Amino acid sequence: MRINERQYHSPKINLQETTFLNMPIHNLEKEEVLKKIYELSDEKKFSYVVTPNLDHITRNYESKDIDKYENADLSICDSKVVSIIYKAIYKKKLHVNPGSDLTKDLLKEENKKKNKSSITIIGCQVKQIKKLREMFENITFNHLNPSYGFINKKHEVNEICKFIKEHPSKFILLCVGSPQQEILANEMKLKEIPGTALCVGASINFITGIEKRAPSIYQKLALEWLFRTFVNPKKMIPRYTKCALDLTKISLKISLRTIQNATVKK
Repeated sequence: MRINERQYHSPKINLQETTFLNMPIHNLEKEEVLKKIYELSDEKKFSYVVTPNLDHITRNYESKDIDKYENADLSICDSKVVSIIYKAIYKKKLHVNPGSDLTKDLLKEENKKKNKSSITIIGCQVKQIKKLREMFENITFNHLNPSYGFINKKHEVNEICKFIKEHPSKFILLCVGSPQQEILANEMKLKEIPGTALCVGASINFITGIEKRAPSIYQKLALEWLFRTFVNPKKMIPRYTKCALDLTKISLKISLRTIQNATVKK
């Protein structure tokens, strides 16, 4: 495992980027993350935010799709498990900013504005958007739910980009799952679509109550994954099993490479 740290300077906030298993992560505290997102939105050009967890990291290790994360303007750690592994290896704290918490904080902030805010959501069910409109009355929600497998349909991706252009919003929430949302965000950046997009997966499910968030005790003990397994074993057991196997393979590969390098030096 390797780590590279660089300082990024801007007039308002400094970003420290850590590379963990090739995944770029900005090690920011909660207040700094929201502040940086507003800084990005003020730049009047397209930007996007990714929220990698352990599944994203293991899936994209040595994958060409890692560029979808490298091209992001902000990458924040969504996983306490990743934070624990990171600290065990590097003896440094990696701040965790769950995408669901970030999304809710952003919606609350926008709902406080004197002038009605506009947010575009790609993904989610109509009933969820209705619930959001009830919860955040001072926000206008533009909504489009693409078809299954849309990311492999060029014409539909173009239609989504057209929809976003026709409904200009300061923020765009991409809730279509990974890697679809990161691929879409990268495509939007290439097309120079205005706005700041956040790849937030199932965040709206938690906010609207479609999915239940793990109790705080599970979150504090980094066992949110266990709670989600209890709630939805059919979906989560295969996902977490694959993630664990991938992490084991990566660890073995890195260990072997380290041994080979040490042998060559001798």
